[in-house]
Amino acid sequence: LLHLVAAPYTKVEESFNMQATHDILFHHKELDSYDHHMFPGVVTRSFLGALLVSAVAAPFHLVAQLAGASRFASQYIVRTVLGLLSVEASSSLRAALHDRFGYATSASYVVLTISQFHLPFYWSRSLPNTIALVLTTVGFAYWVRGYGFAEGPESDRPRCRQHMRTSIGLLTAAAVTFRCDVVILLAMCCLFALVLTPRLTVPELLATGLRWGLTALAFTVLLDSIVWTI
Repeated sequence: LLHLVAAPYTKVEESFNMQATHDILFHHKELDSYDHHMFPGVVTRSFLGALLVSAVAAPFHLVAQLAGASRFASQYIVRTVLGLLSVEASSSLRAALHDRFGYATSASYVVLTISQFHLPFYWSRSLPNTIALVLTTVGFAYWVRGYGFAEGPESDRPRCRQHMRTSIGLLTAAAVTFRCDVVILLAMCCLFALVLTPRLTVPELLATGLRWGLTALAFTVLLDSIVWTI
């Protein structure tokens, strides 16, 4: 929140998602009023991340509008929502590290994270990278939990496999929708899933990746085909 208040304005890389959240919250179904028709940017981006953030911010935005707050107040709301989603994602990874490696490791992760500039600053910035970071952080938290259960009792093995599948699914969705270079982390997780005990099979990996990947692709193609062509 300190970073958000100290630097409330928008960097050029954030402009698409920030304008998209503005248009979703203020223009709703009036797609011809959306800013991207006049300023599409260099790279065509997906509205899916902006729609998800706007959906969470919408109740608070409505209260702000009823109270007569300015549009800039809604920008603070959107940034706060995105920042809290990012913090919650990192908190899930901290909890997974605590369960797998103990208090010292999870506490070190917290100290390392909050003592640097980069992550706390970008947590509330409306970049596609930040939205992808939420998914990949939660996905990696599932991976750490699955890796921890792999060394647990036999009764934990089904839960381990499910955590691994969820992790791979979230990373696949992030790669398909927001950042293709997430496939590097995804490839490493798939490699470990093939050699850990209990391990996932190649058909399981392919089925998980296709199910999550095609679902993410369907959502983004459906939404963006409507928003970008009308």
